[in-house]
Amino acid sequence: MVTLRSKKPLRNAPMHCIFFFLPLVELYINKCTQRLAEFVTLATQLDVPAFVILSLADRVLPDFAKTGVISPELSKHVKAAALQFNLPEVQIVPVVNYANTPTKDHAIDKIVLRALERAVKLVQGFVARQQQSVDDLYT
Repeated sequence: MVTLRSKKPLRNAPMHCIFFFLPLVELYINKCTQRLAEFVTLATQLDVPAFVILSLADRVLPDFAKTGVISPELSKHVKAAALQFNLPEVQIVPVVNYANTPTKDHAIDKIVLRALERAVKLVQGFVARQQQSVDDLYT
């Protein structure tokens, strides 16, 4: 039988990416963002790609859950988060939660899938750079 989870975390396994979740409504609460910014900075210093997931974006902009389109207003929040956390905008991703949705919603699934796709692309670049560094040591 194959298990996907280990009961004991691998202490020496390298971290390839880290996700920080922040409800969009809390983006402008200094107490929340200051502490999160410290963790994002630490991840960046350790050369671990960091993502800030702005969850519950539909509570601020209800149309986002239906369209999945990042409107100019939502873009302002993404830019503000990028400045707050000193990350490129591509690493700030608004998503919609299933908090008040009793059934599957393809629009929400697409939003989450796009967020994961961004993460995978970033991590692929990170892993490629790490591999190149290792290869450079031996050539």
